[in-house]
Amino acid sequence: MNAPGATTTNSAANENQTPINATAIVATDLFSETVTAKINDTATTAVIDAAPTDTKNAGNNGGGKVTTAATTFAVLPFDDTEAFATSVFTENFTGSALNTTRWTIAGSTCANTLRTMGQLYANNSAPLSFSAEGVTVSVLNAPISLDICEQDYSLANVAKNYTSSRFLSSECYSHGIFEVIAKMPNGTYTWPAIWLECYNCTDANYFEIDIIETYGPKLGYSGEMSAFYNRNTTGDHSQNYIPETYDLINQFHNYTVVWVNGFIGFFFDGIEIGKFNYSAIPKASHLDEGCAILNINLALEGTARNGISPNYSELASDEPYWSPLSVRSINIFQGPNTSDTIYTSRCISYACTHIHISSSQALRNAEEIPVAIAISLFLIILLLVGFGKCSRLSIINVLRAFWTGVIILAILSPAIVGYFLHWEVFAKGVYALGTYGIFTMVHYSVQIYCVILHKIRLSKARKIKARNPDLTPPVTAISNAVYRETPALFEQCMRSILEMKRQNNKYIIVVADGQRLEEEYLVDIFLSVFPENSTVIRLDSLENRRVLRIPLNGFGKPYSAIFVTQPWGGKREAMYTAMALVINDPEVKAILTTDSDTVFDRNALNALSYELRNPLVGAVAGECRIINRWDSFISYVSDVRYNFAFNIERACQSLHYAVVCVSGPIGMYRTQGLEKIMDKWVDQRFMKTKCTYGDDRHLTNLFLNEGWKIVYTPDAFCYTESPSTILAFFKQQTRWCKSFYREFAWSMPSFHKQSLWFGYEMTFQLIYPFLLLYWQLIILFTGTYVDQLLTVTIIVAFAMLKATAAFAIGGCKNPKLFYYPFHFLFFITVLFPAKLMALVTLWDMSWGTRGMGVDWMNRLVLTLWNLMLLVGVALSVRNIVADGLVTVLIKSSVLPWEYVVGSMFVIALVMYLVYLVSRYNVLRAKNKNWEIEVKIDKNFPMREVKSIIPRQRVF
Repeated sequence: MNAPGATTTNSAANENQTPINATAIVATDLFSETVTAKINDTATTAVIDAAPTDTKNAGNNGGGKVTTAATTFAVLPFDDTEAFATSVFTENFTGSALNTTRWTIAGSTCANTLRTMGQLYANNSAPLSFSAEGVTVSVLNAPISLDICEQDYSLANVAKNYTSSRFLSSECYSHGIFEVIAKMPNGTYTWPAIWLECYNCTDANYFEIDIIETYGPKLGYSGEMSAFYNRNTTGDHSQNYIPETYDLINQFHNYTVVWVNGFIGFFFDGIEIGKFNYSAIPKASHLDEGCAILNINLALEGTARNGISPNYSELASDEPYWSPLSVRSINIFQGPNTSDTIYTSRCISYACTHIHISSSQALRNAEEIPVAIAISLFLIILLLVGFGKCSRLSIINVLRAFWTGVIILAILSPAIVGYFLHWEVFAKGVYALGTYGIFTMVHYSVQIYCVILHKIRLSKARKIKARNPDLTPPVTAISNAVYRETPALFEQCMRSILEMKRQNNKYIIVVADGQRLEEEYLVDIFLSVFPENSTVIRLDSLENRRVLRIPLNGFGKPYSAIFVTQPWGGKREAMYTAMALVINDPEVKAILTTDSDTVFDRNALNALSYELRNPLVGAVAGECRIINRWDSFISYVSDVRYNFAFNIERACQSLHYAVVCVSGPIGMYRTQGLEKIMDKWVDQRFMKTKCTYGDDRHLTNLFLNEGWKIVYTPDAFCYTESPSTILAFFKQQTRWCKSFYREFAWSMPSFHKQSLWFGYEMTFQLIYPFLLLYWQLIILFTGTYVDQLLTVTIIVAFAMLKATAAFAIGGCKNPKLFYYPFHFLFFITVLFPAKLMALVTLWDMSWGTRGMGVDWMNRLVLTLWNLMLLVGVALSVRNIVADGLVTVLIKSSVLPWEYVVGSMFVIALVMYLVYLVSRYNVLRAKNKNWEIEVKIDKNFPMREVKSIIPRQRVF
């Protein structure tokens, strides 16, 4: 819609313009029905002979049927019209409001307001109305003003007496057939237009294609269909006019533009009125390189072709004659599928709620079907492995397991299928809520509800315990596995065990995995902490440990503190030795298993053993917190994540008596259950290879498979060490992910023995990360600026919602939970590649903590993954810079959301600075590390530590 200037026409357009002597033609969906005419290079311009129609009596519905003597399509550079039969966009403007997923209302801003224009465009739908005729755009006598125009102070406080509307398509298009059924407004000064304007273009590559544009009834023609390849209306453009003998005001007509590479054809009610072959115009080549937005607007300019608008008195005298612009339908058809005529469209507005273009089903299939197939195959493999584990079950139990699996899949299927098919339940403007979104919100809402119920149950149990202080807990033992532990941390672990309220605890057993001389410092530390009734056992072999007994002291009583050294075999073998020592003592009813980097709360042992008052409970999980959370930001965020993992996820699972994993640092198991499963637990194999890591999760699975209940109590907590570097964190998460994938198959046979929530949540945890991974990558590489903007908003808002819920449930005492959104940063940069690494190395049973080869591979995977992410970010930034930041902000029409996201980044920066200041103050006041004196024993050159002076650890 070029601003009016000197009237110029293309000579070629004038040559090809055909006089038409019909005065009324009924609009039909010409291309919507079928295309049967052959188009060829020798076709001539069509001439229609029709009986004149009384336009005064035609009425708003267009009058009677028009008889055409001949209809022939004129010159087009291709011969395959059947390809036009595919409609990719249809808008009939049904309903009572504009579909904001397809259209954006463009209110006036400083960037698109001309001082000479007779009105401003409203930023709402007030000038729009809807009826059987479609959408109508009216000019309202509603004075408004634009308060501040910072870009041009001469426009400050612009005031206009008239308001109208302009709305734009949410997608931009490159090539195709554009068919509009519309009725033009009356009035000398009305200036309606339905047109295609280049998206994010500059003066150098500007173009527009006017499907129909009128300037009032006194120009010698009714309307114009034209194309311009720059802002200058002079030159070899194409301007084609509809004679004024045609009534465009009282009747609907069909206005169609055919746009292919190098050529644009203009059709009025199926008759060609002009064509524009720009293939030989070098300056017009950018028409085939960009894409265009469909505009519908009604302005005021009229016959003032010198660019000077009529004054208010002239507009007021013309206002009684004004009628609205009516648009009945818009159809866009796909162009020929050949190498030189390619149809494309892409979403460019906040109103686009789909990640993918709705008109490009082939693109969606090409991207998403392989992902769906890959996830399905992965699930099928795990299901087959899981059902293989059911081979020893009875037929009844197999049927129960199968039925439970069917129910779980039935619950999850709507979310998964709806995700890939983009099922939307609600969509309005920037908001779109699909089945997957609803499912996720319901999932977390139910989870929070279960946590609240669990807290109520715990509160009642505490009251019962308080009323019965003489309740005697079962006899217990403590098992600790150690391997090359930091001396200071190992001593603190031993002292925390010593200082625990060990009511009815009979044994403390520490097993060192390995017998090297340089690790004798562990024995020294143990004996210094437990000098009384303690002993050291040295095993030469890992054979026949099932018959081990606790040795007796000189008084014929069993030692209460035992340190065992044995050949290296892994953590699981060390735990098994401790279990074997106590399993044959009938007095011991439960064993607390822990790691050597764990520091206990004084009440942990009693809190765990108290939960065993329920004879159906076979294991109890406690809460882990991070002892070194001030070492780095990643360890600090891990501490926040641990809080959610235990006090939200495990608390919910505990309500159903089915905790999926009793964490290694703090877990208590009933010896009655251990006696039956400990041998197959220590000898677990996957793909014929003996398993090492994942001992805690597999032990949990075996208890669940035996029908035991497992609960969690936050009253028992400990502090444990967490990785403080990216590489160490990546290796830990890779190991945990491999354990989860492997154990998912092992847990399937117990789905039917536990609450339905157990099997459902295990399956949810398996699928959810991959869907999230796919969504993030699609948004990063194919999403628009607005897609990415809203994605950040959704993720952060959702994380903050979860943090707020956890904060409230915790009694509003832990503000660090609001750092939870930072977890997503590590999720996408470290956890995603760890999950993928776990899949491709699932058969590898090593811990991945040592060895240059392992570190090299881990660094390579992390580097490549994050380089890929940086490429995606760089592409997005490049697009914004290329389009122009101001242009992107204006055309996106989501400035409030940009402010929200901008505020999020500012808040995140402030929070990180708060962390740095807090860390500095804490470490300055209490010191980060243990102060250690190193002395070398001349008799044992490899023995490193003899004297240790610990300081208070910062928890």
